[in-house]
Amino acid sequence: SYSIAIEPENLFSDETGIYAHAGWHGRKAERNCSLELLPTVDEQEHGFQINAGVRIRGGFSRQPKFPKHGFRFFFRRRYGAKRLKYDLFGGNAAKEFSHIDLRCSQNYAWHHGFNPKALYMRDQFNRDLQFAMGHPSPRGNFRHLYINGHYWGIFNTCERPKAFFGKSYIGGKKADFDVVKIMGGYSEGSRRTYQVFPTDGNMDLWARLDELSQRDLSDLNAYCQMIGVKPDGSRAPKSKRLLDPVNLIDYMLVIFYGGNLDAPISWFGNNRGGNNWYGLMNRTQNKGFRFIIWDSEHTLLDLQEDRLGPFPLGNTADRSNPHWLYQRLLNNEEFRVLLADRIAKHLFRNGILTPARARTLFDKRIAEIEDALFAEAARWGNPRKMYEAALTDSEWQVEHHNSGVAKHQAWFAEVDRTRNEYIPRRTQVVIDQLFGRGLYPDLPEIVVRWSEGGERELELVADGFKIYYTTTGQDPRMFGGDVHSAAHLYEGPLTVVAGGRVLCRILEDREWGLLREIRSDESNTENQ
Repeated sequence: SYSIAIEPENLFSDETGIYAHAGWHGRKAERNCSLELLPTVDEQEHGFQINAGVRIRGGFSRQPKFPKHGFRFFFRRRYGAKRLKYDLFGGNAAKEFSHIDLRCSQNYAWHHGFNPKALYMRDQFNRDLQFAMGHPSPRGNFRHLYINGHYWGIFNTCERPKAFFGKSYIGGKKADFDVVKIMGGYSEGSRRTYQVFPTDGNMDLWARLDELSQRDLSDLNAYCQMIGVKPDGSRAPKSKRLLDPVNLIDYMLVIFYGGNLDAPISWFGNNRGGNNWYGLMNRTQNKGFRFIIWDSEHTLLDLQEDRLGPFPLGNTADRSNPHWLYQRLLNNEEFRVLLADRIAKHLFRNGILTPARARTLFDKRIAEIEDALFAEAARWGNPRKMYEAALTDSEWQVEHHNSGVAKHQAWFAEVDRTRNEYIPRRTQVVIDQLFGRGLYPDLPEIVVRWSEGGERELELVADGFKIYYTTTGQDPRMFGGDVHSAAHLYEGPLTVVAGGRVLCRILEDREWGLLREIRSDESNTENQ
């Protein structure tokens, strides 16, 4: 549990209270407080206490009609310690923080009309998917919160993807980072407007990337300028790498899988306005902009949701976003080959977006919050609003006698729907959507067969199509489409040494199939 100790008027006063005036922004809306982490009796680690500045965080969630708001804590010299030094998330996560967020579900939550879609972990689950793909993504966990001793519900502790985050997970100095994000949702007359702006650094490199995206990207040279390589794929020393294309593709696959309605192009703005995305880049490195999953609450809803686009947004750097950039890059053959390879990696076999892997991540978060939700329901739940139209008189008797279970009936039903309907079927829905857009080739996957016994022999089968392979770690397909000099035409079973790996692709009429990586310890069942 977290405990905030703060002068009540700093939160709730009509004159100075930031909770009473949740729409206030900036340093003038920051108040001093004490933040304390109280470990449970069976936890081995100690908690902490630190003096900090606190603000209200969020956009939609700041509206006064919502009684539960999120918080952001800043650690500054003026309050005491410049950094919070504590192992908040475990593993190889950062151990030092300049600020942290306590987020709370808003659109699907019990304090917002006791919504039957309340799941409480959609946002964190989407970030978990991106992290499991191997990309920087804000860690998070769930904790109870008390304010001056009063229970305030469940909150999601979360890192914020700014320059300090980049320093922790990408490397370099905090001052070296450009971090851009969308600021949107305010009105200009009756029109919703959005603007990209830098939270750290400046917009120069983002504007340069956007300018390149306006060119004819079917031209290999234009794509090469974006990613800082020569036409043969080798590093171009004098060219700044502005984009990490693998990160962009994997980021978009998470958006597609979740059916995200509100990022990075928002359904709520008729798909003409961006929302909820961050991009960050270290100017001194040649790794390019990387995008961060953020505020993914409108996800895991409609099994058939299609967010592939194309959507009509872009034209200037202050209107562009990662989805617009992705759409433009679909004109480039090299990018489409990479896209198909990432689809195969994450949505097939044992990929992160396959039902088994996604369900494991989902179940882990559900187990983390399930018991705690009884306290959240007691603090913020209003079951009659939801159930009076849905329950019979006899069911109301049950509700009154067993209110704890009744308050959770809708949550358990939503967990069951997501776990047993959405997750098992969503992967194939997204594959079909991608295939329908021509983004996934109709060449067969290479089937792998291993001999049993002593020295393992590998057989590759592809319905009679030609297969090229390497055993030296190179892709058989060179950047630009030629056969790599280290590649061989497959003509019969291969002997694979312990620790070895084979990379292979089909090549038919100058069209390459998907990259298939085979490890020496792989079994026949992994191909299924």
